Amino acid sequence: MLPAAGDESEGMTDPIPQNRIEPVAVAVGRLLHEGEITDLSVRNIAIYTGCAPSTLLHRFGSRRSLLAHVATWIGESWLEVVYRETARGPLEVFGLYEVSGWHHLRGWLAMGELARGDDWIAREVGTAQRKERTLLERVLPGGVDLAARDAWVALVRGLQQDLAARSRPLPIERARAAVQLFTHRLSDPAATTPRSA
Repeated sequence: MLPAAGDESEGMTDPIPQNRIEPVAVAVGRLLHEGEITDLSVRNIAIYTGCAPSTLLHRFGSRRSLLAHVATWIGESWLEVVYRETARGPLEVFGLYEVSGWHHLRGWLAMGELARGDDWIAREVGTAQRKERTLLERVLPGGVDLAARDAWVALVRGLQQDLAARSRPLPIERARAAVQLFTHRLSDPAATTPRSA
């Protein structure tokens, strides 16, 4: 539930030490979990961070700058999770979509939505998306052509969108089944879909 008007706390301790963006990014993630992209006002972000809106504006200059910094932090954090999970193999890629990863994924995809309307945020998100693609491609077998790599990334991103639209995490078995089918087809190009009897 989003905070009601008048919930701003006066005289609170400073929750943003030395211009660190992490507390703000975590607050934005919580806000996105409980609300929508349209709720990302400086006022709401300040309430979730535990500071006054003027503190955020003093530190970051504008809502746009604040969200660009948040997009960078969320992108880097997301890449750390993707790196860790892709190192375990194709069938483990979706292990990052368990409850904690699901919340983080929703924040990551929300930054992608914001990027559509802002070049500054788009630059930050675009850099992270290119790195994410590289990480996702590293689980594929050697010699896979560009079309197969594109299909793999599209599968992963499609499942990300499906997952983020849900009110709770995607059953991991469903995601793994899709990945297993796709990776089987990659490893055995002659594999065909079994015919019905």
